[in-house]
Amino acid sequence: LKLDEHTRDIPVIFISALDEAIDKVKAFNLGGVDYVQKPFQAAEVLVRVEHQLKLAALQKALEARNHELEDAKTRLEELDRLKSRFTAMLVHDLRNPLGAVRMTLEMMIDENMVHPGPLVKCQEELKKCLTYLNELLEVYRGEAKSVDLHEETLDSADLLASAMATFLPSAERQGVQLKVGWPDQLPTLKGDPVRLDRVLSNLLSNALKFSQSGGTITLGADVQAGEGVDTGLRWLRIFVQDTGRGIPAVALPFIFDPYRQAVAKDSTKGSGLGLAIVSGIVAAHHGRITVQSQEGIGTCFTILLPC
Repeated sequence: LKLDEHTRDIPVIFISALDEAIDKVKAFNLGGVDYVQKPFQAAEVLVRVEHQLKLAALQKALEARNHELEDAKTRLEELDRLKSRFTAMLVHDLRNPLGAVRMTLEMMIDENMVHPGPLVKCQEELKKCLTYLNELLEVYRGEAKSVDLHEETLDSADLLASAMATFLPSAERQGVQLKVGWPDQLPTLKGDPVRLDRVLSNLLSNALKFSQSGGTITLGADVQAGEGVDTGLRWLRIFVQDTGRGIPAVALPFIFDPYRQAVAKDSTKGSGLGLAIVSGIVAAHHGRITVQSQEGIGTCFTILLPC
């Protein structure tokens, strides 16, 4: 029965006068589902048969349901792949015509062909669109695990100082104080300078965006030795801390998710992709990023990069 695919799933109940344990074990090892000892009661046997038929029916229904779920999962995965490929292609193809429009606007402004005011506004909005498209493309590349890094040996202090210098004029205009804090000697770092600069720029930009005049932003770094499961590892710890409005506690677990804004009205200030991109870049460098925040007190993003 068990060797034939047409009968192998039929439940088999043994009825026997043999009452030794070894006989019952042998019956179950052969594929039996139950064992009734003689002399037997017909009513008992019928109940046992009915019970096994119900179990077999439930098993068959469960297997069918599992097949349906597997098929549905496969279809959803394929649809998700198609959606990602289509979106990435669309975003990629849209950048070219928008870039051409931007160049035309710049040329018209430079040559004073018309009053520059409205064109400058168009230029700013177009630049914003291109930024969103680039962020979308980067997110999809990250989801596809295709973040290409062009690694170099980097001077950690130079990387930090360059990022801070970029935001110093904006901070001064906004009345926000920028502070730095790292030792004279920092280890070199193996990484992509363009992408790591983007990580720092995004975190500093967010800190500045949500800080009020009179506030403070600190960019700091030090070396941290691994502990516990990280014993033997060494990390460059970089942190960006601000005295801004803080992030609501309910939003913290989702802060690195794409398109998620800590506060709904923040959607007017960005695409909600920045921190997702930051997280992807840090992960591509085999690092970690965490956040601590308290409303009304401020926020601190901490990055650990192997060094």
